[in-house]
Amino acid sequence: MRSAAANVAVEQARKEINSAKAVLYAEEQLAGDSQKAPDRQVDEDWLYTWKEYAGRVASEDLQRLWGSVLAGEIKSPGRYSIRTMEFLKTLSKAEAEVISKLARYALGGQIVRSQKAYLESNSINFDLLLRMQELGIVSGVEGMGLSTVYRAIGTGKFRQPLISNGKALIIEHDDPEKTLQLEVYPLTEVGKQVLELGSFESDIDYLKLVGKHIAAQGFKVQLCDWRQLSDTEGQYFNPVQIDA
Repeated sequence: MRSAAANVAVEQARKEINSAKAVLYAEEQLAGDSQKAPDRQVDEDWLYTWKEYAGRVASEDLQRLWGSVLAGEIKSPGRYSIRTMEFLKTLSKAEAEVISKLARYALGGQIVRSQKAYLESNSINFDLLLRMQELGIVSGVEGMGLSTVYRAIGTGKFRQPLISNGKALIIEHDDPEKTLQLEVYPLTEVGKQVLELGSFESDIDYLKLVGKHIAAQGFKVQLCDWRQLSDTEGQYFNPVQIDA
């Protein structure tokens, strides 16, 4: 029978192996990354917490997830909060699957409520949204959503990208005083960070419906492919115009 000291040693070795595997997955993601190195270093307390949580998981999928967390934090220190890591350490497989379903409809950091009928036809109903609110992924569900108002940045014409999993709606208007209003369920900060970690495909029909809704307000709308270049910059290409 193993001694208590031996059990502790085995457990520590297991955690070291698990976190080492997550580091390898992080290195894979960083290997082909062309983004310039950040000016800041990753916080030591953050790294300690990451290693503790990553050491607890043995499945390959979860090790990849924690590898993604580390890679993202190395590229942009401060991107993932300790609160987000605390959320991830308790996430069940069933909850992760529901979040993956919701992620297809995240647009510009929110779920657009004006497409309620389409969302419900794809099982994104009130009960699911309420579960996501209880988890801390979205907000405003019990109050039947909130409104977001977009205004032009600067003195030029109105231009606003709404980004969704490698796609974007590019919204433009010649009048810099023009405003865009959408009824939404906002993602929380934890929700945004969690959804950044996955590789999801947006529902293109949903994006087109949102685009039509925006075009009906007098805006020029294009559905494009999107490439994120840095935390603050991106590039769109292959535009397809959406009419009201």
